[in-house]
Amino acid sequence: MSTLTELLKDFQYYDPVRGHHSGNLKQHSLWVSYYIQDAIDFPTISPLGKLWLSVIHINSKLHSRSARSVSLESIKKIITCAAILHDIGKGGDHEFKFYAKPGHEQTGYDILNNDSKYIFKNNTIFSTKKLINNLNLTKIEYDIIKILTLNHWSLGNLIIEYNYIKLLQTSSPELNATTNKIAIKFIKNLQETITDLSYINKRNALSKIVILLQFILCCADVMGAQPYCGKSTELEIFPLSKFPIFKKECFTTENISMYKKYYYSEIIKNIGDELLKILHI
Repeated sequence: MSTLTELLKDFQYYDPVRGHHSGNLKQHSLWVSYYIQDAIDFPTISPLGKLWLSVIHINSKLHSRSARSVSLESIKKIITCAAILHDIGKGGDHEFKFYAKPGHEQTGYDILNNDSKYIFKNNTIFSTKKLINNLNLTKIEYDIIKILTLNHWSLGNLIIEYNYIKLLQTSSPELNATTNKIAIKFIKNLQETITDLSYINKRNALSKIVILLQFILCCADVMGAQPYCGKSTELEIFPLSKFPIFKKECFTTENISMYKKYYYSEIIKNIGDELLKILHI
């Protein structure tokens, strides 16, 4: 019992206490994946589209033997799977009602790395091996999905650490310098988690792709904290032979979203552009 469909079915039992976060764990995971799919399908209008086009650009320039194995379709599969799996650390513990689960990023990584167990509501155990086989994931693909899961709140932590929202609100003269600091630290923190992966290093193109995918997921996570209201009408997850087509749910009666409340339009533009500049893209 370890397909994405079965995992999403179990996710629906995990329902956070309403506050800044809407939807149950299944809904949130899907909403995040929908916003990422929008970046892929409609890059000229998606807030994340410029970053996705940069991923495509870097991928077209890959030359190393290991990097060539990560095709564009493979990258799409990685980021889509990561979107659905990123909050797996909030489930599997039978604590179905919760406000927050601190450390769920590490817990999620541990589950995907077989260092912790995800227990379905019916008390069966989630199998990473079956999931990998069902999705036909390569080692590189699965390693990157684990990295993205581990670091999916890294941007949020930095925004809090540097009090970035206040700087945006006040148009502080420190804004540009702080934007640069956050972008540099975002890259550094991510690189520290991939030191054991010999095929990803600080200088190669695959590292740049992982950095941009991480930033895209971090932002989509906040966008998906409220019901999806984007462009697409359905989601086709790769590969189609292994994934179902999920119809998108869209509601219009929500309060102001985290995306607007926490200035994520400006965050995506400011810090995203700074990342592209630092990475020489």
